[in-house]
Amino acid sequence: NPIIQGRMNDPRDSNYVNNYTRNIVVFGNTAYITNWNSKLLGIIDVTDKNNPIEKTNYKGIIENAIPTSMALEGDALYISYLTDPVGLFTSLAVFNIQEPAKPKLRIELNENTFRITDIEVNDNFLFLALDTGDVLIMKKP
Repeated sequence: NPIIQGRMNDPRDSNYVNNYTRNIVVFGNTAYITNWNSKLLGIIDVTDKNNPIEKTNYKGIIENAIPTSMALEGDALYISYLTDPVGLFTSLAVFNIQEPAKPKLRIELNENTFRITDIEVNDNFLFLALDTGDVLIMKKP
């Protein structure tokens, strides 16, 4: 039976409570999470699974962006996000996470013809699931 080891849910921390954690990727002892309502990228130290600790968070890391999916490969963190208030279009941001607690924006790709619903990274390619039912395959930027 699964046993809960720890939880990042401090009732005093409005960043995480009732903010609809959308995505999580973990590399080593660092977890990256995105929240839908707070437009947040959270960086969590999960070295002690019984006591995860927030390293830092970035609200509105991309102004007015609502994250929809995320993937991680090497020192690159890929985040797709809604770019308009109605939620019709998405963009893709690539962050350098060589310093896990200090992600730096590498590149931002804007695409106003579809919504990205999921991201996978394999070798030198990104596989983007689209709300149209299609899969877009592109070389990593």
